[in-house]
Amino acid sequence: MFVCIKEQLDGFGSQFQNIIAAILYAGLNNYEYVHRPVRKMEHNYDNMKKWIVTINDLMNIDKKYRTLTDLRTLKTQDRPKRYPIVNFKKFLDLNFETCLKSNTLKEIKQSYLANKEPIEHYFPKGKTHIAVHVRRVNSHDNRGQQDFDKDYIKLMKKLNNEYKDCVFHFYSQGDVSGFKNFSRQFSNIVFHLDEPLEKSFHEMVIADVLVTSKSSMSYTAALLSDGEIYYKPFWHTCGLDWKQY
Repeated sequence: MFVCIKEQLDGFGSQFQNIIAAILYAGLNNYEYVHRPVRKMEHNYDNMKKWIVTINDLMNIDKKYRTLTDLRTLKTQDRPKRYPIVNFKKFLDLNFETCLKSNTLKEIKQSYLANKEPIEHYFPKGKTHIAVHVRRVNSHDNRGQQDFDKDYIKLMKKLNNEYKDCVFHFYSQGDVSGFKNFSRQFSNIVFHLDEPLEKSFHEMVIADVLVTSKSSMSYTAALLSDGEIYYKPFWHTCGLDWKQY
């Protein structure tokens, strides 16, 4: 019996989260996970020709699991039966701590990191690297403004006192002039604005500390992270070891 997701059309964070949830569902229920590679995805702002190739390479899932294409090459009598599709994200929410501590998630993390450069390629040694994700309004949805500067600034001041050697890596969209509330108060901040998704996401995953926004992108990065997580509550479950702000 195997588990597979439906094809999705939304953004990277949501799609990768659903894939992770499906793998966890399969692993914790003794089913095989069969991978459906991403074919369509929102938020390709620069209309990159190899956008989908880049996304699948970033997740690095298809090298570990059989795909639907692999199953089609088998004789009919040799193909496993497909388990009915369930709400995998809801399963993850309802079994969050079990999933976080599972060997299956450890395997997902290992697979994700297998084709990445060492941490030093992204962050220099000797500092505490704090990734801060601030979700801004974008042209691909109508959620509006959901992140407020004051919430981040309060937390960043706290972290600045805790980690004397810290550097804030600030991930968002827009011009730096729109973030004067931050640049005026923190000299140890590096702005990563409108950078490639694959770079931003991976740096959130490997940061020593991750401050999430109300976004599936940074939430999914938190699932893969072994760092300290500060979680801004929205519609998904928070880990017991995560700190809400």
